[in-house]
Amino acid sequence: SRIETVVRTNFNKAYNAGRIAIYNDKNLDGFVVAYQYSAIDDDRITDVCADMDERIFKINDPIWEKYTPPLHFNCRSTLIPIFKGEEYEVSEYPKELPAEGFGG
Repeated sequence: SRIETVVRTNFNKAYNAGRIAIYNDKNLDGFVVAYQYSAIDDDRITDVCADMDERIFKINDPIWEKYTPPLHFNCRSTLIPIFKGEEYEVSEYPKELPAEGFGG
């Protein structure tokens, strides 16, 4: 199970890093303006992911330096893009912190 945890956590990190690289691509010319944090809401959700779930912050908000998934071992969360022209409201900052060594 240790190997499964390492693989799942590192896969999620690479997956989210790839998505962010695409969303920040200069060719998109600001088409993605914000991210919405999306957690899997089941009996395995952690406090930090539950606290971040559905929160929206602008793409350049410094929160993403600390709250980009994965936020803990076995994290299954991802970031959903908010596109130019979509209505959204920026969320308040979360109270829960990522596990030590995670996020960003």
